[in-house]
Amino acid sequence: MMGSRTTLEARARTLAAAVLDPELGDVTIGELGLVRNVHVDDRGCVEVLLTPTFLGCPALSLIAGDVERAVKTLNVADVSVRFVATPGWSPAEISAGGREKLAKLGIGVASPEGNVQCPYCGSDELAPQVPVGSTSCRSVWWCSGCRTVVDVMRGTVDS
Repeated sequence: MMGSRTTLEARARTLAAAVLDPELGDVTIGELGLVRNVHVDDRGCVEVLLTPTFLGCPALSLIAGDVERAVKTLNVADVSVRFVATPGWSPAEISAGGREKLAKLGIGVASPEGNVQCPYCGSDELAPQVPVGSTSCRSVWWCSGCRTVVDVMRGTVDS
């Protein structure tokens, strides 16, 4: 194992966080707040804990494979990726940069106060319409400001 365990954990976390979400263009899983913990054991094996936006997400195996490949570039003994349900994921964990990137994709995110702004017109006159949107981690809302259907990241901001 090269370097201290703490340094290796930090480097592995950085690499894992830089993995792109396969459904969201240039939005990383770090920006989404999926990376929970990274641990390196005495043998140099790395375990990455991730919390998915939605437990039934069909992209989880893709994300795990991408994280494993990224962290293996550190020449560690082994890498395992494990998805954990607790604590649960919340849109409040999305970084400011992640929120900006999602808005450019036309995806709304609840603010820490629970408000949702339309990514197209900026209106806060949105109402939920359908519980599941174009992917399982999003719901469909209607913006009465610009009369547009908007995908909004699912989940509660207070979880």
